[in-house]
Amino acid sequence: MRFIHKIAALTVTLFLTAPALYGAVRNDVVVIEASEGIQNAVEHLTTDYLLYYLYPAKPSLRKEALKSVEFLDQNIKKIVINSNDARTKGILRYFATQRARILEILQAPPNLQNIGDLIDISRVFIEGARSIAAHHSYPFSDEEKMLMKTRSMATLSRSVLKYYLATKILPDDKENLKYFRRTLKEFDQDLADLQKYPYEGEAFTQRKALVRSWEAETWYMNHLPGEGAPILLSLGDEKIAGLLLELSIYHSKKR
Repeated sequence: MRFIHKIAALTVTLFLTAPALYGAVRNDVVVIEASEGIQNAVEHLTTDYLLYYLYPAKPSLRKEALKSVEFLDQNIKKIVINSNDARTKGILRYFATQRARILEILQAPPNLQNIGDLIDISRVFIEGARSIAAHHSYPFSDEEKMLMKTRSMATLSRSVLKYYLATKILPDDKENLKYFRRTLKEFDQDLADLQKYPYEGEAFTQRKALVRSWEAETWYMNHLPGEGAPILLSLGDEKIAGLLLELSIYHSKKR
């Protein structure tokens, strides 16, 4: 099972392990988790489409991208149900128009124009979803902060891969290089924060494996030549995301 599908299956589990929450705070928790789900879905569908451009003989990549649209829809629906905020509803209305363009792109043969458009759209979704989450924030416990950090890092890792692929496919687009460097730096900073946390037992081992996996991923980005590199990096990203999912479960249980 791919990471994005694991997230879809475990979101409710992670929520139910938290202490009882009521009223507005409970709704805010759902909205914040759904906002992260939106970011994860849009980064997966964009990356899969970029990989499909590089490997047109693998139609399964486009199918995976379309599955991510379903996950995107599920999380948007959660926000619709749990938020009455006018600003949030305005962002969701804009998402609806951009979703139509996403489907149009995914259903067409991949080309450079569509790739550029999809990367721009994904950036809009990331910024919009982060804005929604920030507007529904509340005083987080230390464990909730760590839970959200591990979940956001899984999305951030995918963002790094997305922009890495974008720099290879659209080498003249300086924005992609800028965002690649920015997301790489953000992940490194978050990983440094994780290394300060006093993990024990299996969680300590998982963090150690995460550090090694990330070091390998970044080394391959700089040194691995050939057309097989993107697929290998995608597999490495799935491993990184899986380890972060295990750590997020650890923090969820400690809330």
